[in-house]
Formats: sequence, C-alpha cells, structure tokens
Amino acid sequence: MSTQTPIDTDLFGGVDIPASLERWRQTTRQVTHRYLDLYSSTVSRLADAQVESARAAKVPALVPIAESSAAIRRDVCDAYVTTIRDFIDS
Repeated sequence: MSTQTPIDTDLFGGVDIPASLERWRQTTRQVTHRYLDLYSSTVSRLADAQVESARAAKVPALVPIAESSAAIRRDVCDAYVTTIRDFIDS
C-alpha cells in the first residue's frame, strides 16, 4: 500500500498538480497512440513499396521473397504496436 503526501498547491501558485499530471498522462497516451498509428502505416507502406519494386523488376523469383518479407515486417510491426498499446493502456 502506498501513501501519498498531499501537495501544497500554494507552493505552485494554486496549480492542481495531481490533475495536471493526469492530463499530462492522458496527452502522452494519445500522442503515443498517434505515433503507433503512424509507425504502423509507414511500415505497411514500405512493405507495399518493396513488393511493388520486386514486381517492377520483372524477376519472378523476387516477388515471393518480397511478399514474404513484407508479411514478416507487418507481423513484427503488429506485435510491436500491440505490445506497446497494451503496456501504455495498463
């Protein structure tokens, strides 16, 4: 069990420190979720570009390799994003 010492708001000019910290935590969480959305989107676009580049090279053997690599990248990205989201939401 933890105990919390009350914060003297007069010391901080009447600012409600616990409420400010909670708003900061919420904002940080929202920004992190946005960053993870951007990261996921970027990885997906790069994976798509890799596959399209392989197709454009017109070397049939490259396409399955690029598709496999893209699928692995997406899976790793999804695992990373899910893990971080679970961590910050707990």
